[in-house]
Amino acid sequence: MKNQKLNRQKFAYGCVVANKNKEFKNMVEKAGMIILKNGLISALANIKANEKKLYKCISNWLKPDNFSMGFSNGDLLKNLLACDSQTLLVLTEEVLLLTDALKEFCKAEIND
Repeated sequence: MKNQKLNRQKFAYGCVVANKNKEFKNMVEKAGMIILKNGLISALANIKANEKKLYKCISNWLKPDNFSMGFSNGDLLKNLLACDSQTLLVLTEEVLLLTDALKEFCKAEIND
């Protein structure tokens, strides 16, 4: 579990360093609340429409090389729509953990 947390933090740091802009930071700050309010699938549709770089980070994180329950091919939203509710809950928790890590690195790396 600790290894997964460290891998998540390394991945999040890389995403933030590659996307040092205010729009990315603003969407990261809102992402967790959007997910909790609207559910993962609706939130990711919103993120895909408004901040493609964040959507790409989340999609890349949910690939098998990074996350064991990840998807190897196809669009993330299409894959999520095919999930059962238990898998969707696990993935929601993982994306919330990732957005928390992204938020912390955004605070440290991106100045307003």
